[in-house]
Amino acid sequence: MAYTCASCGKDHDELSPYMMWRLPDPALEREHELVFDDDFTCRIGDEQYFISCELEVPFKADDLKPLGFICWARVDRETYDRYRGYREHEDTLAEYAELVPGTLANPIPCVPDSSGTAVGLKVLAGDPTPYIRWVAPGSAVAHLLARGATVGYWHEAMGAG
Repeated sequence: MAYTCASCGKDHDELSPYMMWRLPDPALEREHELVFDDDFTCRIGDEQYFISCELEVPFKADDLKPLGFICWARVDRETYDRYRGYREHEDTLAEYAELVPGTLANPIPCVPDSSGTAVGLKVLAGDPTPYIRWVAPGSAVAHLLARGATVGYWHEAMGAG
């Protein structure tokens, strides 16, 4: 449903609360080398390994659902192999207790220097996309999470201006 935006005064179709990256940024120029081991994990040969994940950015002042940035985290090979092994047998294994360490492989919109930020992913059984539950303290992403989303940020991040 179209609406008039309180942030810019223009008419827009509904703004999505989700943004998704199809590929990790390092793969954009090496897409021909990219191997998807499943829909949510991929690698560039035996050099770089990635897990799809989600960063939720809550609204602090408004009663809205969090914004969801479905992006990619770069992980080391050992972490990648352990994570894939868990996913292949998760119905018979104990819960994945520790956070998966990685770094953001895509930039978060309107957050300078967000690509490469250290993150920790919480793996949930049955949910193919882990959630980012830890970010490097003092990083621009940590500041965004502490500040929270606003309707103006949502508008800018989704490119509705």
